[in-house]
Amino acid sequence: MSQNEFDALVSFTYNVGGDRFRASSLRADVVEGNNVGEHDFTDYHFVSGQFSQGLEDRRYREWSLYTDGEYERTPW
Repeated sequence: MSQNEFDALVSFTYNVGGDRFRASSLRADVVEGNNVGEHDFTDYHFVSGQFSQGLEDRRYREWSLYTDGEYERTPW
């Protein structure tokens, strides 16, 4: 696993929580060696059943970090 992949997974896990990460398709794909798809990150953009643009933006930044190694200068 590359540093940027690890960092993206840490960010994702910190934000959604360990229990949700353990039950996520993202973790399953990583553990099974499957290709990690954009949806593995972007499916997690709801707060109490309501869509959150801020979370969607965060998930796309995490996806970009995971796939392209693009670190943002501003904190998440």
